[in-house]
Amino acid sequence: MAIRPKFKPNYYVVSYMHTLYGHTEPTLQHAVYFQLESAQEAMMKMIKRGQEVVELKEKKLVASPQILGIVRKGTP
Repeated sequence: MAIRPKFKPNYYVVSYMHTLYGHTEPTLQHAVYFQLESAQEAMMKMIKRGQEVVELKEKKLVASPQILGIVRKGTP
């Protein structure tokens, strides 16, 4: 029987400014990673390409009861 590795509730968000196709103004976009090293590597690649990186932050996954309480705008 294979033993599953322990699940880590942390994830990392790289926020950056990006101009979407057909738009003239840049908007704040987010890239999500589950390993800090991957997030740092991606952030450095964005900086080398000349993108404006706003921040790199760590977040925790929310428990199921908390998710049920989240109301999203525009969702039927």
